[in-house]
Amino acid sequence: MANRFGLFPPRLQSRFALSVIGVTGGSVLAQAVLVVGSAAITRLVTPGEFAAFSVSASLAGIAAVVLVASYPSIIPIADGDQQVTRLAWLTLCITAVLTVGLTLAVEAIFRLGHVETVFGLDRRLTALTIMSATAIAVWTLARSLLVRHRRFRVLATTTVWGNLIQVCSQIVMSVMGFGAGGLILGFLVGRSTNAGQMLARQTLRPRPSLLRLRLEATRWGWLPVQLTVPLLINQATVWAVTPIVSAWYGATFAGLFALAFRVLVLPLTLLGTSISTVVFPETAERHRAGSDSAPLLTATARLLLNLGVPVFGAIVLLGPEAFALLFGQEWRGAGEIAAVLAPWMALGLASSSISSFATVRQRFGQILVIGILEGSLRLGALAIGARANDASLGTALYSLSGVIIATTWIAWVLHQAGVDTTCIRRTLAPALTTLVVVCVAAALGRRLLTEPAYLAASLAMTASMLTWAVRRARALVAHS
Repeated sequence: MANRFGLFPPRLQSRFALSVIGVTGGSVLAQAVLVVGSAAITRLVTPGEFAAFSVSASLAGIAAVVLVASYPSIIPIADGDQQVTRLAWLTLCITAVLTVGLTLAVEAIFRLGHVETVFGLDRRLTALTIMSATAIAVWTLARSLLVRHRRFRVLATTTVWGNLIQVCSQIVMSVMGFGAGGLILGFLVGRSTNAGQMLARQTLRPRPSLLRLRLEATRWGWLPVQLTVPLLINQATVWAVTPIVSAWYGATFAGLFALAFRVLVLPLTLLGTSISTVVFPETAERHRAGSDSAPLLTATARLLLNLGVPVFGAIVLLGPEAFALLFGQEWRGAGEIAAVLAPWMALGLASSSISSFATVRQRFGQILVIGILEGSLRLGALAIGARANDASLGTALYSLSGVIIATTWIAWVLHQAGVDTTCIRRTLAPALTTLVVVCVAAALGRRLLTEPAYLAASLAMTASMLTWAVRRARALVAHS
């Protein structure tokens, strides 16, 4: 049916579907490893230790954005293989220099500032965090190179092995009683292994001279800064927001928040990131060829909204119960947080998958402005909750800001692709309406029904929504 209406361009039908299936299949295995590992790890460490690990991973992710200077983001839209090689070596050189500078700066803070901890991490954990940041930076570069050359099978395989090594290392360290340090070290080992596996499959010869690297950097000018600022804001207020949550709401709540967020991003990784990985080079190639990307982007947004709303709607309805069953009764609070954040994630599944088109169109100035507005809105939401000393209020406003941002991103990207306003409304309206219905049903059901009656009604509603989601997933394969 999708092909009949021209949702997927004929030239891309086979390649797009096969690429998505390959990347998603690897993501399913990779994330299954993390889920099983998390269920074991949360029984071996305290929420405070898990929060410290989450803070470290968050800070490493933020630092990694700076270490790569956004050059990996340019690799998929580079003109040719020679430019790709130059950008890769430029990234490695910048990462090495900035890593040394960051290490010296942090050491100076500890020695000259006479402080015991930085963001709650002592000198040992901070050193591991910096090493993790470097590993993430190299991993980011290696991943961009694989995406550029459409080596999705290698990407999927190495990700599975990297996650498996990470989880096994963390479990062993937790059993031995190393606490947060063991979790951070296990993360470092897994990410380093993954990056090494991917880089080993790349060809970056001949190595360009320093003069050519300088000319390449000059060619892009301030572009890395324009890209790095919004990426840094997004990293600090979304993917690595745990340090802020910990500072404003306490380490215990941050641990619950970190676990909730970690579970919620699984569908984003399984589908959103996987499809984005394929959409980015596809739309970049079509843009270079002067072809239209609107049908592909519209079809992707509609499909992921149809999938995201049922999946995350189930978390709205049954999040607390599911977390208590899977991770233990002491983690029920994480399920309550997950239920509040789920509507944002339902829309984020689609927005994250098509957002790379803005980079393809090189709308870097607009991306910078939107990034600043996004960060201000998210931080403002958390600040209101902190000022009111109400973590629930802060979480709810944070989720609402995410809904607004994701909706705006979808509409803006589709508009950039040339999709008319009526089509954009038809794409967004059903998902937004369904999310409102699910949230109202969850709120009223928990208040008016007994627990057994609510669970029965929620399970029935979840089953119907997930059945619809499965049908839409099958449509992706059958009609592409």
